[in-house]
Amino acid sequence: MAAYLPDFVDQAAIFTVEYNRLPDFERIMSFKEDVFKNRQVPYVRFYRDGKLVRHSNWLPRGSFSDMLGARSRRTPWLSLGRASTRA
Repeated sequence: MAAYLPDFVDQAAIFTVEYNRLPDFERIMSFKEDVFKNRQVPYVRFYRDGKLVRHSNWLPRGSFSDMLGARSRRTPWLSLGRASTRA
């Protein structure tokens, strides 16, 4: 997903959190796992007009594009997941 997200910045507000790179890693991970009940990465949440419309652990480019095409206004997007081990 990280490879194709930059292609959509003019169609959606995209926010990513690579929480394993943050000082509050353990707290953020616990929140994601305990509150969202998801222990897999990446964990992706999609919001429209401030409401959660979908959550997933991965979404292919075509499905992401289709989801954006179904919306009428700029759709905020949020991803919570650990970064890759690559530099």
